[in-house]
Amino acid sequence: MDIRQFCMDFFGIQDRGLLDELEQICKVRRVSKGDVLVQIGEKQSEAAFLISGLFRGYYVDSEGKEVTDCFAYRRGDFVMCCYSINDVAHITLEALEESEIFCMPIHDIDVLIEQYPEISRLMCCYLTKALQIHWNCKVALTRLSATERYQWFLQTYPELIHLVKKKHVASFLNLTPQTLSQQRRNERQGGGVGPA
Repeated sequence: MDIRQFCMDFFGIQDRGLLDELEQICKVRRVSKGDVLVQIGEKQSEAAFLISGLFRGYYVDSEGKEVTDCFAYRRGDFVMCCYSINDVAHITLEALEESEIFCMPIHDIDVLIEQYPEISRLMCCYLTKALQIHWNCKVALTRLSATERYQWFLQTYPELIHLVKKKHVASFLNLTPQTLSQQRRNERQGGGVGPA
């Protein structure tokens, strides 16, 4: 992949000096299915943007169960594990299929932010977008009934119901696998409302 062209097309960067620097420091990484990009408690060394593939973020609750916190599957999704690029990971990031990510080293981002306002705006935009997605999830997952959460998931993540294991979807929606199966049956049978 042409790093320079990607930065121009995807991020809209036009400054030639910045493009020269990004061409030197950025890289494209392939991540195998099942690989962990970063673990809870580690510091993420790269800001990653999804080119293709699928990731989930998860944590382990007090009972030792994995709880799915988020998904990254759209081209350009910010594959990050915390709200600050210099913080430690709050979740573990795992590839659910063969994936490709565009990576910027975080220590270089800190330097570039001082020199290029464009990088500061770019990071601010992506962090704001990530916060908005998480806020929307929090509102949906804490205020909606089981049926409404499932409908929200289908509308918000239409492709994922066929790509992600049911246990990850159920965990993300704070449903038991049995309740999720019931919601899916209701959907297939014409949308009869199941128990909330």
